Amino acid sequence: MKRSTLVSLLALFLIATGCATAPRAPRTPLQWYPYSKTGTASWYGGKFHGRKTANGERYNKYALTCAHRKLPFGARVEVTHLGNGKSVVLRVNDRG
Repeated sequence: MKRSTLVSLLALFLIATGCATAPRAPRTPLQWYPYSKTGTASWYGGKFHGRKTANGERYNKYALTCAHRKLPFGARVEVTHLGNGKSVVLRVNDRG
């Protein structure tokens, strides 16, 4: 095999493998936990938008995600505003 052909094949292989994306973790079913906690929720949007979260995905300040110190990534958390009774379900994707 000619050296130029070998170099061309090697370059093509490196380009093709460099464009591959990392495999994503499989989606887990909803995980509910049989306890409740009362506390203060906070929002840390603007300066972290676009940065990587603890599980590796990009933080999106418009997404319904949250951070938790102990719950596993992918767990669903229902957060209720005690003043007006409105609630929302969030997905844990960060630590904090």
